Amino acid sequence: CPGQSVTLGGVAFTAKGLVGVGRIPAAQRDTTGETFGSLSGLALDRATWRRSADGAAYAGTLHSLSDRGRVKNGVTTNYRPRIHQLSVAFTPAPAGSSTQTQLRLSLTETRLLSETDGTPLTGFEGLSLSLDGRTIYALLQSALRQDGGEDGNSQRRHTRLLAYDIANPAAPVLTGEWILPLPVYTQSGSQQVASVGDMVAINGRQFLVLVRDGNGRGGDTPVSLYRAVLVYDVTGATNLAGSAFDNPNNPAAPRGVLASSIVPASSAVLINLNDAAQLSRFGLNNGPSDNANTLSEKWESLALVPALGAAAKGVECAAAQQFQRGEKPEAPAHPGPEAL
Repeated sequence: CPGQSVTLGGVAFTAKGLVGVGRIPAAQRDTTGETFGSLSGLALDRATWRRSADGAAYAGTLHSLSDRGRVKNGVTTNYRPRIHQLSVAFTPAPAGSSTQTQLRLSLTETRLLSETDGTPLTGFEGLSLSLDGRTIYALLQSALRQDGGEDGNSQRRHTRLLAYDIANPAAPVLTGEWILPLPVYTQSGSQQVASVGDMVAINGRQFLVLVRDGNGRGGDTPVSLYRAVLVYDVTGATNLAGSAFDNPNNPAAPRGVLASSIVPASSAVLINLNDAAQLSRFGLNNGPSDNANTLSEKWESLALVPALGAAAKGVECAAAQQFQRGEKPEAPAHPGPEAL
């Protein structure tokens, strides 16, 4: 919502509203000839980020991971992990109704990684590097198995954020480990837990986290019940690093109930991505219709970009989708990821 402010740890954060939308066609090919599938994980190359002389536009380079290979009949094909490099041009939209052309994304390079196979799992879904390059933060998609992660969706709320000192990259040291309670929502009469899509470290104690349900275009229902960016603050939260709670036989939240000795991180919703008033300005919707302007199910990317002289920073979110392999892809169910 425009002007929505939250304060955590003495710091005020303000969401000023949706200011841009862009699309990547579902038929986009990467530089190896594979269908470009997604933006699952997003990082800005800060050295490339520029603001135009008149202050009206921005440009730079983004890096993104692919989500995974094509999924058909519940089976994921082997797909070699890769990093995509994209040039981005961004002109913030003025107030009022607008088109979907503020973000222009162009694929410039695809870099293949060495591993060719992977194991499906619910593991680290958010990864962020501190500005000084000395600490890396990793956030689990939902609770560990011993903390309720294998007891059904309703009990996997208490996930973990980890911090590693990587001053010596060859020997990372765990320095921080905190419980982040994920948001809950009600669907079909039962409590559900929203999953982590991505995260960005603001500083050593505050983090932006993208969370969502499994609904949207491409899912079982087009109406998302929860899709938001939250601010988390670990000030005052219990640091579990090196404690008995690192032993899987001593869970921090057995069957989803947090141990009374643990203080979790605090949080507040900063951006409601399902805000109908904001979406409608750009011709987008959160259902109940299911069309090319309905937000996709998978939202798995989050980046924070400097405003370079303006009074705020921008948040970019992007959707991911499964994709086709080979020379003759099937017709996609929707036109491609939207980036906001």
